[in-house]
Amino acid sequence: WKRMNAMDVSDVYYEKFLINGKNESQLSQFKGGDKVRLRIANGGASSYFWLTYAGGKITVVASDGNDVEPVEVDRLLIAVSETYDIIVTIPADNTSYEFLATPEDRTKSASLYIGSGIKQLISPLPKLKYFEGMKMMNGMMKMNGDLDDMGMQMSLNQMDMNVVMYSEITGESKVKSTDKMEMNTDHNQYNSNVLASITTLNYAMLKSTEKTTLPKDVPVKELRFELTGNMNRYVWSLDNKVISETDKILIKKGENVRITLHNGSMMRHPMHLHGHDFRIINGQEDFAPLKNVMDLMPMETNVIEFNANAEGDWFFHCHILYHMMAGMGRIFTY
Repeated sequence: WKRMNAMDVSDVYYEKFLINGKNESQLSQFKGGDKVRLRIANGGASSYFWLTYAGGKITVVASDGNDVEPVEVDRLLIAVSETYDIIVTIPADNTSYEFLATPEDRTKSASLYIGSGIKQLISPLPKLKYFEGMKMMNGMMKMNGDLDDMGMQMSLNQMDMNVVMYSEITGESKVKSTDKMEMNTDHNQYNSNVLASITTLNYAMLKSTEKTTLPKDVPVKELRFELTGNMNRYVWSLDNKVISETDKILIKKGENVRITLHNGSMMRHPMHLHGHDFRIINGQEDFAPLKNVMDLMPMETNVIEFNANAEGDWFFHCHILYHMMAGMGRIFTY
């Protein structure tokens, strides 16, 4: 049992990837020194994209339409249906700098060149080291198939699971031993070495530009969902039930709704709530960011909360199209 499934990175193989309908395009109206704000929306059915830029750092200034304190990163992974507003700088005249979107499986990519003149390319992401990633995940697995968090806090966005899942981006994994203590120290050392050289966006870095606290002295409704599924049988559900097997979840206008989500599957799930922005509890206290999509990595536990201030029926679902169609969702009704 102590074994990951085969090399299943993407559910579906796609022949081409597009930015605004084209595999390659250019914004030639910009010159050296210009700062350009791009709103990136992942409109894919099932592909996550790594975003990288040949002209230097990417500054993230908003997510899902909500402003955040500017944060500089080298790359970010955008989940299905997420949006990020980013600012990039054009370093020099007569050069067009590649903004590259690469799907998680690294099979192909799409490029937007910003600026006019000679194309400045960014190094493509290396091919996935399937076995490295699997060895790492297997090393973290207990005999019953559950993931051992090795003393790391795999909750509330305190650990960047990308570093675990994608060791090939950052160099050889230093996690060799299955001995818990040794593994733990190795991993921490690996984590800090790696993150010192390449900054990847994670939700813990997102901080709202203004307070997002919920109303005080109102009732709180607590909910918990297990994100469940199986790659082999290709079934996806919440609490092992699909949407057609469940009743609507009743919420009252005015109350605060707090939802704990645990991803017990080995795939990521971008969970989306219609009609609401929710706070992601990520250590930023009163300035927790507002989003309407939250990506959960395998074995991660996260908490979202919102004040129930709309009326009607609202869909809450995984935004990977094939997971949603398999029934991974619920309806909140006021």
